[in-house]
Amino acid sequence: MPRIELPISKSIANRLLILQAIHGDGLMTVSADLPDDVQLLHRALSLIQANVFSRRSQGVDCERNVVENKVVDVVDLKLYIGNCGTAMRFLTAYCAQLEGQTTILDGVERMHHRPIGQLVNALCEIGADIEYLGEEGFPPLRIKGCILDKHRMVTINNPQSTQFVSALLLIGANVQTNSTSPYITLTRTLIEQYISCRSQGVDCERSVVENNVVGVVDLDNLERDWSSAAFWYEYVALHGGEIKLLGLHKESLQGDKVVADIFAHLGVYTEYTAEGITITKNEDEEFLIQQYEQQKSTTQTTKSNNSSAGEQHTPAARKNASLSARCVVTRAMLLTKNVVNNNTLTIDFSSCPDLYPAVALTCERLGVELYATGVESLPLKESDRLRAVREHRTDADHRMAMALLIAGYEVDDTACISKSYPQFLGEYRKLKHPNITIVIPRRGINDEGKGKKHALYRLISAAGTEYVWMQDDDVAFKTAELLDRFAVGDQTAILSDNDLIILPLRMESEKENPSLLERLQIAEYDAIQQLTIETAKRGHAVMCSGANLIAKRDRWLESYPDLHPEIPSGDDMFLLESFKRRGLKIAVSESEELTAIVRPHTEWRAFWKQRMRWAGKAPKYTDKDILCCGAIVLIANVIQVLCPVTLIVKFPIEYHLIKKRDKSVGFGTALLLEVVYPFYMLICLIGGLLRRRW
Repeated sequence: MPRIELPISKSIANRLLILQAIHGDGLMTVSADLPDDVQLLHRALSLIQANVFSRRSQGVDCERNVVENKVVDVVDLKLYIGNCGTAMRFLTAYCAQLEGQTTILDGVERMHHRPIGQLVNALCEIGADIEYLGEEGFPPLRIKGCILDKHRMVTINNPQSTQFVSALLLIGANVQTNSTSPYITLTRTLIEQYISCRSQGVDCERSVVENNVVGVVDLDNLERDWSSAAFWYEYVALHGGEIKLLGLHKESLQGDKVVADIFAHLGVYTEYTAEGITITKNEDEEFLIQQYEQQKSTTQTTKSNNSSAGEQHTPAARKNASLSARCVVTRAMLLTKNVVNNNTLTIDFSSCPDLYPAVALTCERLGVELYATGVESLPLKESDRLRAVREHRTDADHRMAMALLIAGYEVDDTACISKSYPQFLGEYRKLKHPNITIVIPRRGINDEGKGKKHALYRLISAAGTEYVWMQDDDVAFKTAELLDRFAVGDQTAILSDNDLIILPLRMESEKENPSLLERLQIAEYDAIQQLTIETAKRGHAVMCSGANLIAKRDRWLESYPDLHPEIPSGDDMFLLESFKRRGLKIAVSESEELTAIVRPHTEWRAFWKQRMRWAGKAPKYTDKDILCCGAIVLIANVIQVLCPVTLIVKFPIEYHLIKKRDKSVGFGTALLLEVVYPFYMLICLIGGLLRRRW
C-alpha cells in the first residue's frame, strides 16, 4: 500500500508564525521542502523583524531610515508576497500595529484583483493608517504602523474571506462576526493554546497542534494538511486502490477535514489509524454495509445483547442497514452504477472552498451532477476557480494544477504546485508509475569531482524501481507531463521484456526566427534521429541519447564499469555498447507523446566544444555496428569533399529522410548543411582525436 506524507498544514503553520512574531518569540525554523506559502511568510516576517531591530538598535528615528550608513528620508520596506492571499491578509494586520514601520505589500497581478477592503476598513476603524497604491479595496498597500485601539469592537459580518477575521484575531483585536467557519475556530483555539503555553513556560518556538493540544515539537512535525489530502481522495475515487495518508487526525480543527465526508459520497471509504488515515475505493455492497454497521455501533448507545442481536438479524433491519449504507457510507456506489435516478450531489463549500477543484473534477469524471453552494469566494482565489474548473485551466493555481493532473487533463504549468505541496509531483509519479524512477543529473554536476557518470550511478543506485528513466535537465518537457503521456495508449507495454528503450528527441529553438547556427543544428539533429530510429528498428542500434532513455535499473548498474568513468561524457553510447555486447534486449519508440524537446546551441563556441567532445570518444568505441556506421559516414563525406558532384546523388536521399522526420526543415537549410557538413565533421573528428584532456 502506498504511504504518502502530506505537507504540513499551512493554516496552522502561518498562524503560529504570526503569533510568534506578535509575541516577540523567535520564528520557527523553516526547511526548504515546506510549502512556498509558509516559506514566503517566514521570509517576510524575518525581513520585518530585521529591519525594525536594525533601526532601533542604532537609535534611528523610526520616521527615518538608514541606507548604506546614510540617514535618509523614510524608505518603505517593500515586501513581495506573490499570489499568497494568506500572507497578504495576515501581514496587513501585523504591519498595521508595528509602530513607526512603513511597509509596502505587493504581489503578482492576480493579487491586485483579490479584495482586501473589508480587512482594511476594520483596521482603519481601530486607528490603522493604510493607503491603497492602486485600485481602492485591493492590493498593493502602503501601511504605516501605529498604535491601534485593539479594545474597540469591530464587526465583520459575511466576510469575503474568513482570513480577514483571523488576521484581526491574531493581532489581538476585538472582533465580532457572524461567520461560523471552522478556520476562525482554529484561530481562536491556537491563540488560546499559544498564550497558555507561554504562561506555563513552554518553548513556543517548538509549538504544534497535536490532538488539539499545543505540544513541544518542531515546525516540520505540524499536523498535516487536510486540504492537500483532497487530491489523493480524488485519485482513489477515479482510479481505485488504497492509499495511506500520514499525519492526519480525526479530531483536527482544520475545516477541510470534511473532505472525508464529501468523498464518502463519491465512493471513498476513510479508516482512521494511529499513523493517519487509509482511504479505499470499494463498491462492494456487503463490505459497505459492514462498515456502516461498525460505524453505527460506535456512535449509538449500547443496547442489551438480546435486543441488539434480535435487531441485527431481522430481514427488515438488514434492509434498513443496506439502505443506510448506500446513503451514508458511500452514495457514489449507487451513483456510478446508476442504481438511483437522481444522479446528483449537493455540497456547501462555504467553509471548505479549497476542496472545490478536486470534488468538482471528480464528479465530472464520474458523471455525477454537482450542485455547489457557498462558492462566492472561489472567483477570488489564486484563480477564478469556477471558470478554471469549467474550462479545465490551470491559471497558475496550485490546486487547479493538482486536481486537473489527477483528473487526466494536460497541465502545462506544474511549478505553481510548490505553493502548497512541493512533494506532490514526486508522490504522484511514484503512485502512477511505481516501477519507474526519473533520474536527472543536473547540468554542470561534478559530484565531488567524480563526474556525471558517478552522479548517475549514485542516483540510479538509490532508485528502488525496476526501471530508471534518464533525462537531461535541459529537455523542454516537464517530468510530470511526460509520465502522464507515458500512460497514453499502450506506451507502458514497451517496457515488457526490454532492457533498454531508446526514446525520441526533437530539437526546437525557443526563438520565433532561429539563427543560422540553430537551423543547421535542427536539420542535423533530425538526420541523427532518423539514423537512430532506423538502425535500432533493424536490431543494429548505433546511437542513443541520455536525454531520453529508459533502462532496467539492475542492468544499468551492471554496465557501469563499461561506461569509462574516467571520461566525463558518453554515458549513453557506452551504455548502448555494453547492452549490445551482453545480448540484452533493446527497443526504440517513435511515439510523439514520448518525444523530448532539446534546444540548440546559440553560440558557436559551445557548439564546437560539444562536437569535439563527441568526436573525442571515438577511439573507445568497440561495437562493430557503431564503427561500421562511423566508417561509412566518414568515407561518404571524404568522397564528397574530393568529388563534389556526388552531392547531386546524396542530397535528394538525405533531404527526403530529414523531411520524413521533421517537415519544418527548409530546403535551403538542408542544402547548406549538406555542403558544409563534410568539412565541419572532419574538423570535429580531427580536433576530437587530437585532444589530450577529456
